[in-house]
Amino acid sequence: MYLGKHVRVIGDAVNMGSAEVNMTSALVSVAEPVLSAHAVTKNYVDEKIANMLANTDSSAIDSFSEVVAAFQAADSNLSGTITALSNSASSGLNAEISRAEQAELVLRTDLASEVSRATAAEGVIIVGI
Repeated sequence: MYLGKHVRVIGDAVNMGSAEVNMTSALVSVAEPVLSAHAVTKNYVDEKIANMLANTDSSAIDSFSEVVAAFQAADSNLSGTITALSNSASSGLNAEISRAEQAELVLRTDLASEVSRATAAEGVIIVGI
């Protein structure tokens, strides 16, 4: 049975629904697919996967190993960038903690001095009454 330019079915056990083809017969004489809806054989798919993995198919998006290498490089760069940002944030946080502690020490000293001055002034006022 001939089903069009790209598919031929041996035998008559073919059920064609609206967009689905259920086949119990072998698929033969499949041409090179041109459109995404064209059928391909298992051998065609296996060959394409083998070519990608073997790095021999020039049309395999710059080859599978180059894509993996690009992801690994991006991951390495990302890791380094995150580490640098983390170190920078930690350094900035430590500097801010140190500045805040010094400011609090100055405020405690100034407050203690003000309490002493106010206590002495109150003592003078009470004695003067």
